[in-house]
Amino acid sequence: MFTIKLQNKSLFTARFLGTLLFVVYFLFSAFSPSNKLFSIPVGQVLFVVTIGFFLFYMLLKKLKVVKHQFLLLVLFIVYVVFLTEYTCWGILKHGNISSAKHEFLAFFATISMPFLFFLYKNEKMANYKLLFYAIFTGNFAYCIFKISCIIAFLLFGFDIFGFLERTFGLNLVTGLVEGGGRNYGMFRLHTINDTLCIFLFFLVLFREKIDIKLPNFVALVYLVVSFSAVITAYSRYLYGLMGILFVAYLLLSNNRKYVIGLLFVISLVSLMFLDLNSVTEAIFFRFDKNYTSASDQARHEQIKNIVGCWENNPLFGNGIGGYVEGYLRSSESPYLYEVQLLSFLMKFGLVGMQVIIFSLLLFFYCIRLKITTNIGFMLTLMYLLFIFGAVTNPYLLSSASGLLFTIFLATASYLNQNKGHIKNTSLNTFVKVQAG
Repeated sequence: MFTIKLQNKSLFTARFLGTLLFVVYFLFSAFSPSNKLFSIPVGQVLFVVTIGFFLFYMLLKKLKVVKHQFLLLVLFIVYVVFLTEYTCWGILKHGNISSAKHEFLAFFATISMPFLFFLYKNEKMANYKLLFYAIFTGNFAYCIFKISCIIAFLLFGFDIFGFLERTFGLNLVTGLVEGGGRNYGMFRLHTINDTLCIFLFFLVLFREKIDIKLPNFVALVYLVVSFSAVITAYSRYLYGLMGILFVAYLLLSNNRKYVIGLLFVISLVSLMFLDLNSVTEAIFFRFDKNYTSASDQARHEQIKNIVGCWENNPLFGNGIGGYVEGYLRSSESPYLYEVQLLSFLMKFGLVGMQVIIFSLLLFFYCIRLKITTNIGFMLTLMYLLFIFGAVTNPYLLSSASGLLFTIFLATASYLNQNKGHIKNTSLNTFVKVQAG
């Protein structure tokens, strides 16, 4: 009897610690674009410890693995083997171990998060709502942190970005917009987490339909700071993404005046936190014809060089970590290009790209919801916009991308399992109401 009680206590402790680590890992990943703190790869450490506690818990259960867990583990192992093979191939082709290692870790961080969530979910150590609140809290903290940094910079000119980069290893500075922002210049503070802001922004607006409970004040504050975070990214893709999703949300809403009023209030309050002149000058500079033409020309050059490199090895590509000799986007991350999907063709060739395309289609199949419902339409639109964003931006490989894949899959899975309990208006009903 004592042995049984001791075993039950050990199981409870392992479950509790595993769940706590799960929350901390996803929260930290939603907060830190670099997954580092004091130059320590905290994200990677948290992942190893989190998966370690899960395995420890399974050992305490004497490895009672159900069918779903077994299939998940097999699929995950297949992906890891595939990535490992192409990493070795990449090292043989270009000899840059550092580039291959970093891109392998980027792929691994992206695919591991959905698998980790569903492994925990199958053991009831985590659920959809816990996942959402962890990601929401981390991204909320990121938005506040980012806006606070910008305000401190604009008001005092303090090099807080350099301080954070040196102290925390957060590579947040992505560009300085010359001539904008009082006498100090205006930083273009753009990270992959800004993309997470946009999708969470609309999921928060749809919170009742996805069974998420947030106090209205908390939701409003998040909408304001996340909108501010997106504005200060000065990204054409993010602005276009926000515009398309807002139009879709507006069309799905039965109270358009309220939605327009809400956006107006959010925009007004957001700009109150920032220097309006700085933001205006920075936006005009960022979208100046000469600036955008130079940016587009750089992408055209990338396409030309990447296609030329792919033609040298069209079947198997140049492997993970591969890059075009003499044409690098970044010396620190030579494997990274804005035209990311096309760069995958260069790395994996026609053979490996079949696996990439299959994976994206598999995710799309798993996200399936009736497109005749407004949340089903919105989730489908979000996923497609996220994927197609990789045509011109390197957004598919990061822990933030893994968070997006996970939240899309988890939301769709939850809604499919709780169809009778979630308020989910049909588009057909919406059309009839508008017509009436």
